Amino acid sequence: MKGLTLFRRTTKSEGMIKLRFRLKDGREVDLYHKSETKADIKDLTKLEDAGELRPKVSIYNHELKEKIDREMSAIETAYIELCAKMDKSLITATLFEETICRHLHPQNYIAVTKEETLLERYTRFIKEGYRDGTFAEKRMLQYNGLYNELKRYLTIRNQLNVLPKSFSADDLMKLRLFLFEEYKYVEKYPALYSEIKERCIPSKERAQNTVAIKLRILQAFYTELEDRDEIDVSAFRKLDKNRRKVVMKESYDAPVYLLQEAKEAFLLQCTFGSHIDDFNSLNMDKVLSVPRGFLTYAICLRKH
Repeated sequence: MKGLTLFRRTTKSEGMIKLRFRLKDGREVDLYHKSETKADIKDLTKLEDAGELRPKVSIYNHELKEKIDREMSAIETAYIELCAKMDKSLITATLFEETICRHLHPQNYIAVTKEETLLERYTRFIKEGYRDGTFAEKRMLQYNGLYNELKRYLTIRNQLNVLPKSFSADDLMKLRLFLFEEYKYVEKYPALYSEIKERCIPSKERAQNTVAIKLRILQAFYTELEDRDEIDVSAFRKLDKNRRKVVMKESYDAPVYLLQEAKEAFLLQCTFGSHIDDFNSLNMDKVLSVPRGFLTYAICLRKH
């Protein structure tokens, strides 16, 4: 296949590096594959970018050459398979990587396609999202935080083996209530909180916005399951309109407005167009005329 090459991106002249491959197909496709195979840079100098031996090379690393051939074959097969399913411009890096892995490690794919529990699948969602750059490390900590809360909730309800597709809209509403009121369970289930830092143990009801953010994280997880056809309908979409609005609602304090006196002082200063120091020194002794209740003239003396 044209455009499938070893991608050498290093300034080192010796040592070990992980193999990377690049697939280009016109202007629309420029995909990369990160391999777990490590290679000595000196061994790679004996190979062309296309993976073939350079002219007149007879002594080379046979094991490495076989691994490269196998990897490139899997990349080519994966790309052909994806092109048969969709327009090549729609192939994403994540989908490309997953398809390659399925061809390289079919035994792992079989294990993954077994029905995973909600916690197992959510764990894989976090790992893959971080690996693929969908979210950064700081966001991953938030996702891990929800994992811990979800695990405690399922443990208390004896639902650790629940499947993603079996987690209903009613379960979602009960989880929401648990996130609000988790502090009530600390004394009742001390073993669940024994390994948690004291400052992280819930001690009061969580704020509405905090709970809404956690549920949005879970919603993102379920959206991915829908996109991958792993479930028919997300638990969030099974909520009726009113309950969905309540679950995802976030509230913020109204803006803090200036006090009435401060607003009036500001408008008065704008009317005079005076310097702030002059305005601060203004008093009724400096008012020359106040006919009909309106201030018509004032003297503002500035010291020089």
